[in-house]
Amino acid sequence: MVPDGAGSTVISLLYVDDEPALLDVGKIFLERAGDVVVTPAPGAASALRMLEEGEFDAVVSDYQMPGMDGIDLLQHLRRQGNDIPFIIFTGRGREEVAIEALNSGADFYLQKGGDPKTQFAELLHKIRRAVAGRRAERELQQRHDELLAANERLAAAEEEMRQQVEEIAAAQQALRESRNRYRGIFENTGSATIIIENNTTISLANGAFERLSGFSRREIEGVKPWTGFVHPDDLELMKSYHRGRRAGLPDVPSRYEFRFLDRSGEIRHIHLTVGIIPETDRSVASLVDITERKRAGEERRILTRIVDAAPCSITVHDMDGRFLYANQRTFGLHGCSREEFFSISLHDLDVPESADLIEPRMQQLRETGEAVFEVAHRRSDGTTFPLRVHAQTVTWGETPAILSLAEDITGEKQAKEALAESEERLRRAVKSGHEFLFRVEFTPRPVITYVDPAVTDVTGFSVEDFAADITLAFRLIHPDDRAAFEKVIRNETDWSKPQTFRWVLDGGRTIWAEEYYTPFYDAEGRLAAVEIVVRDVTAQKCVEEALRESERRLSTLLSNLLGMAYRCRNDRDWTMEFLSDGALALTGYRPEEIVESRRVVYNSLIHPDDRERVWQKVQEALAEQRPFQLIFRLVARDGEEKWVWEQGRGIFDTAGGLVALEGYIADITEQRRAVEALAESEERFRAYFNGSPDAIFVSDAEGRFLRVNPAACALAGYSEEELLGLAIPDILDPTCVSAGLASFRNLCETGRANTESLFLRKDGSRYAMSVDAARIRPDEYIAFCRDITERKRAVEALRLANRKLQLLSAITRHDILNQVTALTGYLEFARERSTDPEQIDYLEKLEKAAELIRQQIEFTRDCEKVGSAAPAWQNVAAVIAQACDGQIPVGCDLSGLEVYADQMLANVLANLMDNTLRHGEQATAVRVRCHPSAGGVTIVWEDDGVGVPADRKEQIFIRGFGRNRGYGLFLIREILAITGMTIRETGVPGKGVRFEITVPEGAYRFTGPETA
Repeated sequence: MVPDGAGSTVISLLYVDDEPALLDVGKIFLERAGDVVVTPAPGAASALRMLEEGEFDAVVSDYQMPGMDGIDLLQHLRRQGNDIPFIIFTGRGREEVAIEALNSGADFYLQKGGDPKTQFAELLHKIRRAVAGRRAERELQQRHDELLAANERLAAAEEEMRQQVEEIAAAQQALRESRNRYRGIFENTGSATIIIENNTTISLANGAFERLSGFSRREIEGVKPWTGFVHPDDLELMKSYHRGRRAGLPDVPSRYEFRFLDRSGEIRHIHLTVGIIPETDRSVASLVDITERKRAGEERRILTRIVDAAPCSITVHDMDGRFLYANQRTFGLHGCSREEFFSISLHDLDVPESADLIEPRMQQLRETGEAVFEVAHRRSDGTTFPLRVHAQTVTWGETPAILSLAEDITGEKQAKEALAESEERLRRAVKSGHEFLFRVEFTPRPVITYVDPAVTDVTGFSVEDFAADITLAFRLIHPDDRAAFEKVIRNETDWSKPQTFRWVLDGGRTIWAEEYYTPFYDAEGRLAAVEIVVRDVTAQKCVEEALRESERRLSTLLSNLLGMAYRCRNDRDWTMEFLSDGALALTGYRPEEIVESRRVVYNSLIHPDDRERVWQKVQEALAEQRPFQLIFRLVARDGEEKWVWEQGRGIFDTAGGLVALEGYIADITEQRRAVEALAESEERFRAYFNGSPDAIFVSDAEGRFLRVNPAACALAGYSEEELLGLAIPDILDPTCVSAGLASFRNLCETGRANTESLFLRKDGSRYAMSVDAARIRPDEYIAFCRDITERKRAVEALRLANRKLQLLSAITRHDILNQVTALTGYLEFARERSTDPEQIDYLEKLEKAAELIRQQIEFTRDCEKVGSAAPAWQNVAAVIAQACDGQIPVGCDLSGLEVYADQMLANVLANLMDNTLRHGEQATAVRVRCHPSAGGVTIVWEDDGVGVPADRKEQIFIRGFGRNRGYGLFLIREILAITGMTIRETGVPGKGVRFEITVPEGAYRFTGPETA
C-alpha cells in the first residue's frame, strides 16, 4: 500500500474478487501502468479488514461473491460514511445490477468480458478518473471552508439586504397572485369576456370569446375592434354608448342586448354587461349568448298564441282535478279570470249530473289512455253550458295528468233542438198541406194571376199583398238565387225537374223553397202560363246540413286513425258495410274493394288458423251483449302476415236484435315481434345461464347476489338458496376483500371490470377465479367467473422452476466468464513473452477459442431474457431514440406508431444499429419509416452503407453466420416472432441495407404524429 501524501500521484488500489486468477491477472495489468499499486483482497470480509488497517485511494470490487457481494460491501462503506471511490467490476451484465450499484453510490460500473488488454485499460482509466475526482473534491472542500469563513463576515450585510429582497419579493408575489387571480377570473368567468381599449380595439379576450366569435386570440387581441362583431343596424347606437361611457354620461346603460356577427356571418343574440375599469379608459365587457333562449322564447310565445287562439278549451289537470294549465278560450268559456280559474278544481266546474260520471271516465282513461264524452260545466255567473271533451293521459313535467280538448257544443245542441222543432213544423206542414200554388201568365210580360191562400202560412204575406205588388214574389227570392230564378221564368231550364231557392221573409228569416213547374202553351205552341207549386223544405235542408257536418267530422276522425274502423254484418264472411281509409295500409286493399265483398271477402284475409277462434270469441261476446277484444293474424294483399288487435261490439236495436258489428282494428305486428324476440332472447340466455360451465353471478349495486347458475353453486360449495342470501364479500378470501370491493366499485362506476381473485368455499378451502363483469341494468351486474386454481398452481410452479434455472444459469455463466477472463489474461501475458512464431500462432488460436467461448456464454444471457417478461405496447420512435442515441443520425417518420412487442424491442433496434455500424462500412445515416401492407403494417429500416449481397439475405439470420459471433440478427428474428412479427432484408446490394419488419393486425396502433 502506498499512502496518498500531499502531491503524490501514485494510486493505492484495493482490488476485491473471489477468483484468485482474476486478482492475479488484474494486479499484473494494472501495475504495468506504473502509477497504481494493487492490494488484492479475496473477499468482502478481507477488504473490510484491510480498509480498517490502512488507507487506499480507491476500491475495485467484483459483484457476485459468496457471503457479502460487491454492492453489499459498497453499501456497508457508505453507511459508515466512507466515500472512497468505488468501482463495480463484474461479469453480471443485468441492467438492474448496474442501476442498484450506481444508486448505492458506486462511482463507475464496468462489465467484464472481451479483450483483457482493452478491458483493463478501461478499468485503469476509470480508476484514475474516480481518484482524481475525489482528490479534486477534497481540494474544493478546503476552498469551501475558506469561503465559509469569508461568508460569515458578509452575513450581517446580507441580512439587511435579505430583508429588503424579501420585502420586494413579497410585493412581487402579491402582484403576481393578484394578476393570476384576475386572469383566472377573466378566463373562467363562464361567459365570453373582453377588454376594450379607448380606440375600440380588443386588447384581451378569453377562451369563451374565441369560441363565440370563431377567431383565435392571435387574430383578435390587439388586431380587431369590437365594432367588427356588431350587426350594422346596432353599430351606431353601441358606438354612442362607447363614447358616452368614457365621457361619464349618466344615462349610458351597462346592460343591454345586441346582435353579434361571428366569423361565418351568423347572427347571434347577445346580452352584454360592460363597464369602465377604474382609473383607466379601458372597459371590460361580458357577453352571454341568448340566441337559443330568444328562439325558444319566441317559439313558446308562438305556441302559446296558437293554443290561446284555438277555438276550443285546452286544459291539463292532475288526477285529483287540480288545473295545471288552461288556454285563453277556457277562461272565456267559463266567464272567469285566469286567477279565478286556477283557484278552483274540475269538481267545482262539473254540474252534479256530470260529476256522477267522473269515476267511469277515469276508469276508461286508466284502461285505454283516452276517452271522448260530453259534460256540462258551470260558468262563474251560475249558468251552465255543454262541452264535448276529448281526453287522454299525459305526463306534465313529472306529474301524471290528463290533457282535455273541450268544444262548446251549445250551438250544436241548439241546432239539434231547432232541427227537431223544424222537423215538427215540417210534420205539421205536411199534415196541413204546408205548401202553396201560384200562376204566372205571360202577356207577354210575366204577371202573377193567382196565389193560393196557403201562401200566408208559408211566407207571412197575404194574397192581397201579392196582388198589390206583382214584383213581391221576385223580391222575396234571395239575391244570390235571383239569376237562376229568372232563367226558370224565361224557360231556360228543364221544367220537368224541381228547383230549390231561398226566400228571404220579413225579419230576415230565410226559408228553403222547392218549386215544381207545370207549363201551359197556346195554340201556336208559345208559352202562355206556368203554375208553380212552392213547398217549404227548410227543415229538410237543416237536417241535410247537420248530416253533412256530422259526416265531415266522422270522416276527419277516421282518416286520422292509425288502424281501420269498420261496420260489418254478423255472417261467416264478416261482410263489410263500411271501412275507413286505414284499410289500405293494413290490408293492401282499398275500402271499396272489401265493402259488400265486391272483390275481397274480409274473412278470407283472416289467417286460416285463426278464423274459427275469432268467430267463436265474437259470438260469445254478442251473446252476452258485451264488447270484445281479439288478437289474431291478417294476411295482406302482398302475402305478409300481420298481427292485429281488434276491439268491437255489437249494435242492437231497441228490441234487442243485432243490427251490425262496429269496431276498430290496429296493426300490432312490430310489438308482437318485439315480444317474441324478447321471449326467444330470454330463453337463449336462460339456457346459456343454466348450462354454462363457468360460474355466473348476478348481483345488485350493494353486491348482494340476485341470481346464480348451477356452476356457481358447484364451485362455491353452496346451494342456490344459500348463495342468494350472501353478498360478494361473504365468498371472498379475507386477504382479497379490500381489492375485491375496489374492483366492484370500479364496475359500478365504469360498467366493466376484469380481475382475478381468491375465494373461499363453504368448507373453507381456497380457489382462484378470473372475473369478467359488466353492468346489465342501472342497478344490476353480471359476472362470468372461471376457476383458474390449477392454472395458477401451474404458473407458480413454472415460475419457481424458471427462477431456479435462471439462478443456476447466472451463477454458472458468471464463474465461466471469470475463468475466461483469467485465461485470456494469461494468454496475453504468454504471447507478449514468447518469441517462437509457431508458439505465438498457437496462442492466438487459443485466444480466438477463448473469445468464442465468451461470446457463446454472452449469447445464453441474451437468450435467457427473450420472452421472460410479458409483451407490452411500445412507442417505436421513443425506443429508437433510447437505443440508438448519439451514434449516427436516425430519421424517423412513424406517425406515432406503437407495437405490441417483447420488452427486448430495444435490443432489436440496438442490434440493427450495431449491424449498420459494423457492416455498413461508410454508412452515414439511418432512416426508419412505416407503411401499410397486406395483413398489417411494415416498419422499414434503411441505411446508406454497402448493403447485403443477394446470396446472403437469408443466411444473415442463421445463428453463427457472419464475421462476428453471428447471434445478433438470429436473436432479432426470435424476439420479433414472440408477438407474430417477421423480418427480412430486401435492400439493393451496394445501396445500403433495407430491413422490413412486418407487424400483424392487432399488434400495432397509431397514437399521433411523432418523429425522432
